[in-house]
Amino acid sequence: MTGEDVARVFNEVFGQECVDHVDMVERTDRNTGYPFYIAYVHFGDVQDEAAFRECGGETFLAKINADQEVRLVYRDPWFWKVRRNTKTKHVRRGPRILSDEDTADFMEHQKKVLESRKKFNEGKKHATDGGTDTVRERWYPNVHGVTEQEESG
Repeated sequence: MTGEDVARVFNEVFGQECVDHVDMVERTDRNTGYPFYIAYVHFGDVQDEAAFRECGGETFLAKINADQEVRLVYRDPWFWKVRRNTKTKHVRRGPRILSDEDTADFMEHQKKVLESRKKFNEGKKHATDGGTDTVRERWYPNVHGVTEQEESG
């Protein structure tokens, strides 16, 4: 079954072209080792609300929005278990091309990190044996932009 097949079923159930697109993601069953697909169905606007209601659309939305499972028969006796996607969208952290908005945020974050480093390293001297040694710092930014320091000396 393809994404187009999945869209066709949902459009037929709701009596109109309401599916914008379908993302098909292959997974492997951890018990059997067999591959299967998860379909992420992205809906567009409902054009005919009366047809949508008549086809059970309001009940479908109420259950989905309440994080309940809906069983949709696509070919008797076969059905899909339909649930709302509750996972957060994956944010890519590796090499990538930044949008203008992301670039501005990224530059602002870099500026804050550099200012924090400068403030931290200013006056970071301590006395040992009557003299002063400079504390050497290593910075390891983590995924949240918070910095850690390692003191050696």
